[in-house]
Amino acid sequence: MLVASASRIRAWRPDPTVGRTTKKARLSQQLKTVIAPREAEALMAEIATIDREQSEADDEELELLDVIEAAEAEQAAAQTDVTDLASQTADAAALLAQAEADLEAERQDFVAQREAAASTVGADRMTRYERLRTSYGGVAISRLTAGRCGGCHLDQSRAGLEAVKAAADDAEIECEQCGRLLVR
Repeated sequence: MLVASASRIRAWRPDPTVGRTTKKARLSQQLKTVIAPREAEALMAEIATIDREQSEADDEELELLDVIEAAEAEQAAAQTDVTDLASQTADAAALLAQAEADLEAERQDFVAQREAAASTVGADRMTRYERLRTSYGGVAISRLTAGRCGGCHLDQSRAGLEAVKAAADDAEIECEQCGRLLVR
């Protein structure tokens, strides 16, 4: 954008060098015909002013050329970065799509496993499980570790722990604190 702006400025702005050169040639010609020292001095001062203005214009043009060159280099570097980032984005999108496909396949496997496991459990147990799962944000069963429920993280009473030890292997055991089903 900076390159385009600088190019437009150069194209829009008339070239002052032509006018200065013509004026300097005219003044130099007049200087040759002037006899009065004051008039010659004024013409020489005007020629010096034109030379100074030309020098300043040349310096300004060189600075603009430096700016344009730097902007073009920056634009080329940015274009390279854009190309690299577009490539990286495409690669990341492909990886994301593959990961999403893998996760969906894994989810489908888990759904199939859950349905197979649910078919072996009685309807009343499944109803209770689904009710607890809904009540506790998806976690209806927790592990009993060192006398503590893994769901609510509260200790069970001694009497509750004794009842767990005495219960049959297939018995449904509830946490005394939160009501989740416990696994030993």
